[in-house]
Amino acid sequence: MLNTRRQLARYAIAVLPTLALLPLAAFTANAAVSSTPTSPIPSVGKLFTHGHGFSDSLNCTGTVLNTPKRDIVLTAKHCTAGIGKFALAYFAPGYDTGAKYGEWKIKGAYDGPGDLEVLVMGKNNGKNIQDVVGGQNYQVNVPIGGRVSIIGYPSSDGHGRPYYCGADATVHFWKGGNHNEWQADCGKNLNDGASGSPYMINYNLQTHQGTVVAALGGDNEGSAGPGGEFSLGDPLSSSFSTFLQDVLKNHA
Repeated sequence: MLNTRRQLARYAIAVLPTLALLPLAAFTANAAVSSTPTSPIPSVGKLFTHGHGFSDSLNCTGTVLNTPKRDIVLTAKHCTAGIGKFALAYFAPGYDTGAKYGEWKIKGAYDGPGDLEVLVMGKNNGKNIQDVVGGQNYQVNVPIGGRVSIIGYPSSDGHGRPYYCGADATVHFWKGGNHNEWQADCGKNLNDGASGSPYMINYNLQTHQGTVVAALGGDNEGSAGPGGEFSLGDPLSSSFSTFLQDVLKNHA
């Protein structure tokens, strides 16, 4: 049976603005190990909640995955624990100080293995989110190591900008989850709000496409090191693949 903790409904939806792909800020593959502000990419965005009578607040980061139903966003499970308490919850892909690709309502939220969460997005102006902003491929059971690219929205940035980190991954053992995680030295900038960010291998700086192998989260909600300078990624495994196929098969 599908592991569904909650179904979300009755969310506001904004009119989708005119679309224009935005260039990613210049990086080199050998960029310094740290996280720095960058231009957004359409398939990665911010997850917001909106309490009764309160302004929007940033929960986390999410990524549109390439799937047959074209409506799936990957994030971290710890980001969505209280989402049902809010009047509104929505995802803003390609966010850059504003919702340039519209605000997409969350139709359903599903608990995956470890700290992984899948959101099913409602349509906007009759279109699925993947048809509008594209998506990222994903791969399960990838051995940890090599170069990774991470793009996320730390809450410490008051302007709502995305941050980029390019780093060589090492192994971190998550005792509570009883499995290894991806670990990247991205510095302290990639903090709260970046949870759920995609860990991508083979990321192309011109096409903005890579392969998602993990999402920022897991042990200590994705943070490690004396000052929280290490960012942890909960890996996509065979269990995740089975879970996602179940979501795709059963959601309306």
